[in-house]
Amino acid sequence: PDEKQELAQRLEQQQGSQRRQRRISIIFFSLVVVMTIAIAVILVGFVFQRPSPEPSVAPSPMPPESPESASPSLPTIPSFTQTTPPTAMPTAIATTSVPTIDLEAAWITLIQLRMPNTTFEDPASPHGQALEWMLQDDGTRELQGNTHRIIQRFSLAVLYYATNGPTTWRNGRWLAPSNECWWGPTNPIQCTKGVVDSLTLSDEALSGSIPGEIGLLSSLTYLNL
Repeated sequence: PDEKQELAQRLEQQQGSQRRQRRISIIFFSLVVVMTIAIAVILVGFVFQRPSPEPSVAPSPMPPESPESASPSLPTIPSFTQTTPPTAMPTAIATTSVPTIDLEAAWITLIQLRMPNTTFEDPASPHGQALEWMLQDDGTRELQGNTHRIIQRFSLAVLYYATNGPTTWRNGRWLAPSNECWWGPTNPIQCTKGVVDSLTLSDEALSGSIPGEIGLLSSLTYLNL
């Protein structure tokens, strides 16, 4: 009887041990299943909740500016670049094709920058006559970019018209197309490197008054009227 009882206890212990192992296996399997489901749910939620990146929009290129919409350019004003005047009598000078109206506006601006009180409203005034002669004179028109020579010829022309040069002067070569340093048969104008520095007009029958524009001859050191 003792052996049977001992065998029964062993059997009961083995069965109990097997039941515990099955319960542990069931619990472990259940935990694995639950964790798998939880991980799957988390992954699915993360995928669906993650915001999709917004597509980048490339900036559209600016349309090329049409010539009509571009800012209008200012009209070109003839430039005045001083050059060294010739020291010898020049040969015949060809007429330039620069429009007279452009030269007139440019020369008036140039002259009034040097002497603001000089006006050109009256074409019969010495200033107006001098400007008109310059616009018609081929030798002066050729000097459109030589500010020194333009101012010098204008000053001498105003002096000529202000002292009744066309009617009383004896010098027939004044206001010639040639270089102003060569005007007159007796060399009344003396120049140094093309710049007037001496005037001797005592032999001319001058009348009237000496114009202020003679002051434009900034290098004049001798004047004999």
